[in-house]
Amino acid sequence: ESLVKRYPNDAIIRYGYASTLADQNKFEDAAGQWVEVLRLSKLPNTFEAREGDTLLDAPMRYGVCLTFSDDEKTREKGKAQLLEYAKANPNDARVWFHLGHSALEIFDDPDHAKEWLEKAYNLDPSCERTLRNLWPVLAPLCLGAWMFARVGLGLLVAMGVGSGMIVALLMTRHMSLFEFA
Repeated sequence: ESLVKRYPNDAIIRYGYASTLADQNKFEDAAGQWVEVLRLSKLPNTFEAREGDTLLDAPMRYGVCLTFSDDEKTREKGKAQLLEYAKANPNDARVWFHLGHSALEIFDDPDHAKEWLEKAYNLDPSCERTLRNLWPVLAPLCLGAWMFARVGLGLLVAMGVGSGMIVALLMTRHMSLFEFA
């Protein structure tokens, strides 16, 4: 915070501050900082050219913060912000994760959650956060797959395999719940 006060027109310092606030679940405060980051990123002399790529995901990060608002209109604005970013950056697995997570946890939209989390998974199949969010969406879709997974989990747990490894094994491209759903 003191660096932002000392260097109020430095987009990179504000980016770091906004990220820190978001990491602390202070989403409203973070959103205000992201507005400033977005404004500063369009002005000359607010960041060094070599740091410019750092600012490219600021619109996504701003949208994520908005989706955690208590206000429904603000949450919808965040969703629209994320969709706009996804349209411009369709190969960024992070935005598809955030869309899927918010569809699942905030907007109660399991159909979009499945679609968006699958996109995130296909772009980055090793992302643990995507796997954790995708599991409850896909598992109930097919009782056969669910029962298969439960039996498989039981066997793997009995063998002493860690939970992270279990999820990774079940969600590989070779034996995916996508094939059963």
